Amino acid sequence: MAKPTAAKPSKAERKSSHGKVRRAKLTDLPAILQLEQESFQDYRQASPASLRRSLTSKHQSFWVIDHPNRKGLSSLLVLWHFPKRTRVYDICTAPDARGHGHGYQLMLHAEKLARQQKAEWMSL
Repeated sequence: MAKPTAAKPSKAERKSSHGKVRRAKLTDLPAILQLEQESFQDYRQASPASLRRSLTSKHQSFWVIDHPNRKGLSSLLVLWHFPKRTRVYDICTAPDARGHGHGYQLMLHAEKLARQQKAEWMSL
């Protein structure tokens, strides 16, 4: 007899595993660097100096979800804010946190922010 396989989690179950989206702080820089190393090819990773400038920029915002099972971050969203547009510059989820809807949750957050800022459109 074949072993039963685990059912794919329902949308409600996936939603319940979401963490809280919060604005990143400078103290998150080491965790952001780690997440970039886990998620991006070498040539796509930002330098610590570049990330530090971006974290303090009035034209960018960084949003993160803390990892539910270990120290660090599970997901990152980087937005550029223009007068009539919000641009999703980067989005990533740690390999061991994928499949729980964190990327989806961050994209919903990006849309909400764009609406609040009265952006006429978004871009990737």
